[in-house]
Amino acid sequence: MQTLEQQRQQTKTAAIVASVLWVLTTILGIFTIIYTRLIILRTYIRFVPDGANALSLFNIIIVLVMAAFFIAIVIGGVEYHRTRYGSPQSWRVFATVLALEIGIVLLPLFL
Repeated sequence: MQTLEQQRQQTKTAAIVASVLWVLTTILGIFTIIYTRLIILRTYIRFVPDGANALSLFNIIIVLVMAAFFIAIVIGGVEYHRTRYGSPQSWRVFATVLALEIGIVLLPLFL
């Protein structure tokens, strides 16, 4: 049986781990935007080589859309973890998000 002090220490440790993971997913999310933009622009140039004049506008639109999506995910993630803190669902979401972001960051290496 755990004492109250041990439970408090576990709660503090879990809060620190969750905070570090949240910051890590936020940083990886920024890299995900960069690499996804790179993939989209490479694909655009391959299929529309004459469209290089529109590349600057296309780049701006991609970044704006992905940044809005990223902000929504960060805010939604904070709210999700705030309400389900310490539950297995919360840790499962962390693992899924990290796996997806690492996969997207590594994707340009294989294309």
